[in-house]
Amino acid sequence: MRISRTWSLSLLWAILWFPCGCAEKKVSPSPATAAPAGNSNQKDFNSEPPHEETTNVNDAKKEEVPAGVATDSKSNIHEPSVSLESGPREKSITENSRSRPGDPVLAVVDPANSFPEAAYVPSEVVCLVVANPKQFFDGPIGAVLREFGLQQQIPRVGEILSQAKLDPVNIQRVTIGLDQAFVNSSAREMGLKAPEPVVAGVAGEFMRLRKSLKEIGLAFHNYHDTFARFPRADGSADGERKGLSWRVHLLPFLDQGQLYNRFNLNEPWDSDHNKPLIEQMPAVFKTPGVAEAGKTSFHVFTGENTLFVGEQGPGIRDITDETSNTILAIIAGAGKAEIWTKPGGLDVDLAAPKKSIGEVKDDYYLTLMSDGRVIDLATSTDDTTLANMIQPRDGHPVNFDSDRRNSPMPVLPLIILTLTIDADRDQIVEAGLQESTEETLGGQSFHHNKTLAVWFPDNRTIVAGPVESVKSAIRTKLSDNKTSSPLANQLHLAADLTVAIDVASQSALIGQVVRKYPGMLPMNNIKTMTAAISVTGQDGTPFVEISAKALDGRVAAGLSSIVSTAVTQAQQVIQQQPLPANANSSDKEMNGILKELASSASVTNEDDMIRFKIPIPQSFTRIPVLLKPTLAALRTTEQRMIKP
Repeated sequence: MRISRTWSLSLLWAILWFPCGCAEKKVSPSPATAAPAGNSNQKDFNSEPPHEETTNVNDAKKEEVPAGVATDSKSNIHEPSVSLESGPREKSITENSRSRPGDPVLAVVDPANSFPEAAYVPSEVVCLVVANPKQFFDGPIGAVLREFGLQQQIPRVGEILSQAKLDPVNIQRVTIGLDQAFVNSSAREMGLKAPEPVVAGVAGEFMRLRKSLKEIGLAFHNYHDTFARFPRADGSADGERKGLSWRVHLLPFLDQGQLYNRFNLNEPWDSDHNKPLIEQMPAVFKTPGVAEAGKTSFHVFTGENTLFVGEQGPGIRDITDETSNTILAIIAGAGKAEIWTKPGGLDVDLAAPKKSIGEVKDDYYLTLMSDGRVIDLATSTDDTTLANMIQPRDGHPVNFDSDRRNSPMPVLPLIILTLTIDADRDQIVEAGLQESTEETLGGQSFHHNKTLAVWFPDNRTIVAGPVESVKSAIRTKLSDNKTSSPLANQLHLAADLTVAIDVASQSALIGQVVRKYPGMLPMNNIKTMTAAISVTGQDGTPFVEISAKALDGRVAAGLSSIVSTAVTQAQQVIQQQPLPANANSSDKEMNGILKELASSASVTNEDDMIRFKIPIPQSFTRIPVLLKPTLAALRTTEQRMIKP
């Protein structure tokens, strides 16, 4: 179904950050992660990474490993200043918060009895999320949110549920399974290196070109971060070095530093020294239909009133029509191909810009916008609109959404909805798939289009996601649970939200994350993590409970000590945080509840397990009462804004 996955990434990141995010240590970056000279602030755009070889984390500086610290044989990453061997077997923040026999806990429920959805979750799932919307909205806080209609105002999700005629209060449970394909795709969006899906034929070429444009966009902006301007079409940003294309000046930011160093920047592109380098054009500049070696149809627009005009390279501040509305580069027709090192661009006639671009074989122009995004601009776009998008400051910004084709569908997770009422199958298929076909697998009928599928195992269960994921769910069901995910056994199903993650399987990605965020280092010593959040429990039951299974008992004791120290420091900061001078009685009461929550946090460990827990305080029952005035004020403000 057409669902944004931003919330999935945020949730996964938040859970992974425990138990080490607040205990970040300063670790010197390894040579492999150091920015190029003069480029210490490289960006990542939430897009695929630059075109380069996979980083070998074994290149990181090796240090003596303290006793008790387990290192990843692949990443060779460890904490140089903390020994995980130290610390007691059981560690608690305060005596009052020590875990004792009989303390309320969120029990792990046998999925065979209480979690029938486990029968549809394939073994390849590496993260399993379960939410109980009905339980939440039937609770006191959910009831207040429902009173103000907020259950239908979740961005995009509310729209989809509305189209499918599904009310969140009729959804008993939502189960989301993230497989490795989803994790890898999400990692690439975060700027990490992860295996690309293998796509052949026309679709594969389309994805390659989009990826190349994104890499070029990232290179443009990293160049801008270094020199405060983009390069000129015919040379460097400062205008002093002319004679070579902008493509040559982007080479250091495309992982092509060695090739860049072979150019003589003070000589023209066709000098005796530079001309032999034409045949070494990087693959990132390769474009369809261009057979001649050393030629590309990746171009910027040049000429009067374009972005690339003037004695110096353009800066972002020069784009007054906003970067999201202005074209930075484009893949022109093969007939417009030029030698990649030759300076210049497409000298555009703004009265007939499509003629300047030339003929392309598809019904869209693959276009790089100045904010780094790649769009598929329909070839049916009229010349006036296209001219407005080419000009950075003509005062006619264009909302290009209506003029572009839909971007490729991102990798989505497997989603299982369990309802309290019978599903309207026809309405759900129409809302989620539009044009679809019906297919049968193992006697099970499901609907799908080119990318997504919906399956109804029974009248009150909906399984949706990528076609192959839904097929895998059907096969899992037909196998009588023999291939279902073991993560189902680790969930706290009584909670409003629970998550189980196979952390050990993500060691390669975690190694990259540690390079950017050294505070994540202890994740290399954890096998699995589970988390549970519940606001509908009784007084004393866990509000938040997070468990981590370490490599062994010594590692668990050391990690527990680290997290305990970090939590104690956080508690002190929260307790000392002053209220603003204009705080009213409700603000003061809410602040008191938050401080009570913080002070009750505890960290314990037993054998190889570490547990972080915050119980629900008695004062928690006041939150619905305190929320009402705030929500009422927001609704009043919204109504005033809607009035003409």
